[in-house]
Amino acid sequence: MRKAQAHLVKLLERLVNVIPVCPMRDSRRTLRSGIVLPWTIVLGFLAVAMCLATGIRATDNGREGTRPDATNSVSAQRLSRVPLQSDSRSDSFRVRFRTEFAKSLKNSGFAGDVKPRNRGATGDVLVWDVRVPVGYSVLRATAEVISVVHSFGGNVYRAEHEYADPLKVKLAVGAAHAVTDSILLATDRSIASRGLLAIVIDDMGYRSMAESGRFADLPFPVNLAFLPAGENTLELAKRARATRKTILLHLPMEPENGNEPLEPNTIMTAMSDEEIRELTRRHLESIPGLAGVNNHMGSRATRDERVMRAVLAEVRDRNLFFLDSYTSPGSTAAATARSLGIPTLERDLFLDNSSDIQTIQRELWAAADKASRSGRAVAIGHDRPETYEALRVTIPAIQRSGVRVCFLWDLLR
Repeated sequence: MRKAQAHLVKLLERLVNVIPVCPMRDSRRTLRSGIVLPWTIVLGFLAVAMCLATGIRATDNGREGTRPDATNSVSAQRLSRVPLQSDSRSDSFRVRFRTEFAKSLKNSGFAGDVKPRNRGATGDVLVWDVRVPVGYSVLRATAEVISVVHSFGGNVYRAEHEYADPLKVKLAVGAAHAVTDSILLATDRSIASRGLLAIVIDDMGYRSMAESGRFADLPFPVNLAFLPAGENTLELAKRARATRKTILLHLPMEPENGNEPLEPNTIMTAMSDEEIRELTRRHLESIPGLAGVNNHMGSRATRDERVMRAVLAEVRDRNLFFLDSYTSPGSTAAATARSLGIPTLERDLFLDNSSDIQTIQRELWAAADKASRSGRAVAIGHDRPETYEALRVTIPAIQRSGVRVCFLWDLLR
């Protein structure tokens, strides 16, 4: 036990060095420590690590919920027999949590299985089995569960663990001083990840909320890239943040074909370094909650290292990641970003060069196959009805095949 506590305390010390740097993450320090997590997940990670390392029981306004006796760990059977205190807050939490917990956890990027174990009387504590895939940290899954609990207005009243192989964690959660649900997390070796696949949807911002908002509501991780001049960009980005999607600036950059229609305030190779930095800065400041940047068009601009250094200096100063959409085989963007210490990814496939739904579905499976063979893949699609329909139908089947659909920051860990 002391060895386990010491291990977790060291982990906490590493996290403390990462957290104060920026609201999202300090990408350079994060890469050295091997941890890239959104801010809310880091806080959840801290909470569970503190509970597990020190044995402190979480409380609600200083009062504890139902709890085990001091010496013995509570089994799922004992916990399910603990009577609930009747309270409108706990009743409301219980109904919402049991209806939406599994879906919300999947939306956060969790790739395992979530199932209720028992369906006893209304007043019983419901036990959930959260089966964590091989290669996915149980502590990270625990932090994600805690984040979901808090998003429903609930509390974690107890965190216990068995420091074995595999690590197992038990959480007692509820509201208004009453435990309503017990969550048991452990690695299930039968669930093996066959690779990571990140889907990016470009050109967000111009279509209506009814059309584009559907991407934000998809029940799996999607990364949404917004054009700064889009008339609905701010409203759609707000929707994306509410559904915990990753948001990127889709930065307009000069294409090779001079006849292409350009976005307002496109980055041009004829601009000076200061003009490029100022324009990039304005675009970055126009959309709240950005996690990263990728290029819109840019087949000419991304081949110009001077231009890319000016653009990426602003990206680096905000501790964002950069995704090279790779619109030109001569692109210097990814190499330049890496030379500046910026977390960097490159596009592997475009999904929707054709607007035919079946063709897009085939490209999705090609992306899944690349993820399975290479361990990871980044696929870019666009804000179109056909792309939405292909994702809605195909991604659940890809997930069942063992490929984990993820956020871009999962690929940077």
